[in-house]
Amino acid sequence: MGKEIHRQQVSRVLLSSVGLLTLIALFAACFILKGKYSPENEVKLAIENVRNGNDEGVSLTQEEISLIRSFDEFAVGRHLALPGVRVHQAASDNDQVQVVAWLETIDYSEDNQIRGVYAGSLLVILHRTSLFSWEISKVEELQPMEQKKE
Repeated sequence: MGKEIHRQQVSRVLLSSVGLLTLIALFAACFILKGKYSPENEVKLAIENVRNGNDEGVSLTQEEISLIRSFDEFAVGRHLALPGVRVHQAASDNDQVQVVAWLETIDYSEDNQIRGVYAGSLLVILHRTSLFSWEISKVEELQPMEQKKE
């Protein structure tokens, strides 16, 4: 009788451990999927695709593609590095998100001193197409690429 009670206790502990591990795995999977398929990541990927000439991989108009390219062309025309990209979700509701993309590059002198910082920003509006999928519906310029004032 005592062995049977012990077996039942061991079985309960094992079942609760398996349940807990399953729950942790589900949370981890959701966390990873949310990060990988986030609106912010979708914006970064779209900018990267435009930079790489993969225009067919994005759902943007030619005007929006040209707008994104204009930030890089600004830097190239001044012999600067391509602007770094930072993104931040500015506003959202259930099916639409606004993401601000800041593009920034730095001009260095020959002795490696900062001569100037150039920055601009884009507003990217996305809508949800499924649980973890977003599509860009509009890109507009918030601030043109220009030298920051000190």
